[in-house]
Amino acid sequence: MHNCQHVRSAGSKQSRYGYRLGREIPVRIGLSGTPFPETPLDAYGVYRFLDPSIFGTRFDAFTQRYAITDIFHRPRAYINQDELKEKIDSLRLTISPEGYELPEFQHIVVTVALPEKVQRFYKTLEQDLYGKIENGEVTVANAAVLFTKLQCVCSGFILLDREESHDAQHKGTQHALSFLRQAVGATASCVHADVDDATLSGWQEGARSGASGSDDGGEHGSSRGDGRRLQTLHTVKADALRDILLSVPLTESVVVYARFHVDLAKIHEVAHECGRQSVEISGRPGRPQAQLQGGKWVEGPETVMVVQGATGVEGIDLTRASKAVYYSYVLELGKYLQSCARIRRPGQVQRCVYYHIVCTGTVDSKIRRLLANKRSVLDGLLQEHEE
Repeated sequence: MHNCQHVRSAGSKQSRYGYRLGREIPVRIGLSGTPFPETPLDAYGVYRFLDPSIFGTRFDAFTQRYAITDIFHRPRAYINQDELKEKIDSLRLTISPEGYELPEFQHIVVTVALPEKVQRFYKTLEQDLYGKIENGEVTVANAAVLFTKLQCVCSGFILLDREESHDAQHKGTQHALSFLRQAVGATASCVHADVDDATLSGWQEGARSGASGSDDGGEHGSSRGDGRRLQTLHTVKADALRDILLSVPLTESVVVYARFHVDLAKIHEVAHECGRQSVEISGRPGRPQAQLQGGKWVEGPETVMVVQGATGVEGIDLTRASKAVYYSYVLELGKYLQSCARIRRPGQVQRCVYYHIVCTGTVDSKIRRLLANKRSVLDGLLQEHEE
């Protein structure tokens, strides 16, 4: 199984299918450069496919053996790690091309500061889960959505809430009250005694967020068709990227990673301003995608490869470039580690340089620290937020 890390999440459809598939195949081999990218517990799903006898087929028993969890079953500490490593090594084989060593590498953090006005908006949004900007307002449904919105602010944009009048909001609340009364068969006084308008408004907001699948929408481009508008906030990251590209000779290629579709469009714009042609790997509808030969980026007129971090970081060879820029991060350690290996892999002969454009004093700095320490990003952010 190539990229066997995809079956690491024990409850996922991929992992369950991998287990069923493994039972029908007498010889099973898993290939990956990052088999357990998030936590030691990732080993369970992979080894359930390879050999269920090593860790068994009960994830709860496996977790109790190798982790201390909180009341929400999230790991807070890991135990019996020597035993876990010994069992992992019973099947693990690490190989590298004979006589080949990967080139040296360097990580350079390029710090930028948000404009003062945007800083105030950022702090308000972070503390109150609500912020007001010139052309509209922004509200946040939960902590996980908050991190994405804060990343959007760091990138230089935000998706404003829909424009709704107070009358429309009140009408929606009254409709929800009426529906609730009918559903529980309660009287008006009974309903109002237990559920106020603010609570019902929160339920409505949660329902809208759940139906859309994402409260942010930044990864879907500048228009969602749902009445929300894209507000440009600043260009500090674009300016930093411009400086990086101008410092690299035009004959050298550069890979730029970003999370949001809005970021991808901005990166293409900056590349064009620097006199470079660009191409992308993203899966964005309506956008021409890079044509790779055997999974490899070959010579051509384009010297900037724009890659969306969630889709273009596995199974491809970008060793044509020896420099990579992180414009915005995907909140997955495994994806990040895979992205680093796109340019620093067999076939690369140049020293590799990774530039990280980080807004100081923001979620960018926290994500960078977690990635550098090879910690699970989302879990780390949630834990810091709770503290």
